[in-house]
Amino acid sequence: MKTQFYNKRNVFRARYSHNTVIHLVLACAVMYILLQGVNVILIVLSSTPKTVFAQRVLPNIGLQDFQHVLHKPWVLLSYFWLHASFLNLLSNMLWLYCFGSVIQSFVGYREVFPMFILSSLAGGLAFAGLSSFWPAIQGDTILTAMPGVMAFAVGAFVLVPRYRFFLTEHFSIPIWLVLIIFVVLNVLTVSNRLPLMVLLALSALFGALYIQMLKSGYKPGQFLYTGGDKLQAMVTPDELPGKRITVKREQSLKVGKHQIVEHPSAEYIDMLLDKINQKGYKSLTAEEKATLMNAGK
Repeated sequence: MKTQFYNKRNVFRARYSHNTVIHLVLACAVMYILLQGVNVILIVLSSTPKTVFAQRVLPNIGLQDFQHVLHKPWVLLSYFWLHASFLNLLSNMLWLYCFGSVIQSFVGYREVFPMFILSSLAGGLAFAGLSSFWPAIQGDTILTAMPGVMAFAVGAFVLVPRYRFFLTEHFSIPIWLVLIIFVVLNVLTVSNRLPLMVLLALSALFGALYIQMLKSGYKPGQFLYTGGDKLQAMVTPDELPGKRITVKREQSLKVGKHQIVEHPSAEYIDMLLDKINQKGYKSLTAEEKATLMNAGK
């Protein structure tokens, strides 16, 4: 009952401002549209648009071997935001939402973006280094968010290996089965691309490592938000209106730490769900967890 309740309220109805998974999906969609816009411009202006796109555009944004990364290091930050085909984008975003929502539910929305960025970046760096002495994984141009999605998939299983996806009230699928389906489909899809398979394996390793670090109490992606907060403070030093409203609401709904609310209001439940989004489920007290159980019933 508890897992089903969180799937409905915390994952699929999470507020946009506190739903980094949706932010990632929209960001990848926007980058795909921009890339296709460049392709359309080449089709109109160039006599050989496919050749120009493949030889001039893709090598400047896609991940390749060590020598390529050495001369064009920015590809480490661009390759996992872009997709060459719509079907690849659609598949990756569906899986990203599936596994990313699990991670967001249990460790908070602030860990989703750093995990996606750092796992993809670390996987790309490791792949480039490995390609310097493994010729078999050279010569391919990789342009996909699949490494970050693979990091989410393995990371979600490491985080909550007994998690279940509730499709109906009485039917659910364990996360280990969903992970196996995801891995098998990807292996069948990219079985003829050894470089991409190696990159996926490396990203999965870094995804599991990221979750293990979180479980140990260390937040490897905290510096991203710290830098962003400092930059935001420089531009807007005053407290944001939305933050003042949130603080005011939390103060007005404040309940004793050792008090179980038998019939909690919708507003109080929303406050607890916001707390889970920001700090994870473990941040709730035993009484707050019991209150959510009452609301789920």
